[in-house]
Amino acid sequence: AGYGISSRRRFNTKKATGMQAGQYVVVLVQPEDWAFCNSESWSRPSHDRRSSSSSLRQAFGIHPQCANCITPPQPNNNHNPNWLRHIKSHLQSAPWAIVGEIGLDRNTHFKSFFASHQHPTFLLQLRLATELHRPVSIHSVKADGTLVEILQTEIAEKRGLPPTICLHSFSGSMETLQRIIRIVEQSNTKHHNAAGNSQSKCRVFVGFNA
Repeated sequence: AGYGISSRRRFNTKKATGMQAGQYVVVLVQPEDWAFCNSESWSRPSHDRRSSSSSLRQAFGIHPQCANCITPPQPNNNHNPNWLRHIKSHLQSAPWAIVGEIGLDRNTHFKSFFASHQHPTFLLQLRLATELHRPVSIHSVKADGTLVEILQTEIAEKRGLPPTICLHSFSGSMETLQRIIRIVEQSNTKHHNAAGNSQSKCRVFVGFNA
């Protein structure tokens, strides 16, 4: 959907005139974007190509590059921050929405708030996706080792993983990808989330840049 009023206006024009693919995911990456795709203005998506509005699926999250725009969770504070409660509310209002794009980015412009903002923000969102049984889109740049450690810890502590993990524009090594797949395979026994609902096996999808 882009950033700013002009980008969103162009997106809405394209949305109204029709799109080519069967379904799109519109990713909202910072708090001021979330109300743009709330459940009141978007209906349940379908695969009907004749309806452009019904082919759009929302994704709510804090992108790692935007993580410094929110107050990071405090280590000894057991209360969820306001921004996480807002994401959860949007997701609960739109059962078809996913969590994303979230993740970790150690690029030069963003590594200064990697430990303070990105890491704890990603962890809370990953656990929210697991709790609500929602697919998650993960962005990982120069942080694959940390991503692997987080996934391993979630399994070791029996928290589980979301039902679907999409590694967006994956640029890591084949070895790293194989490690992630092995971790997911370890988690693929039936378990129950915090709400007591049975969760099915986690699946991994990988997207590569052309």
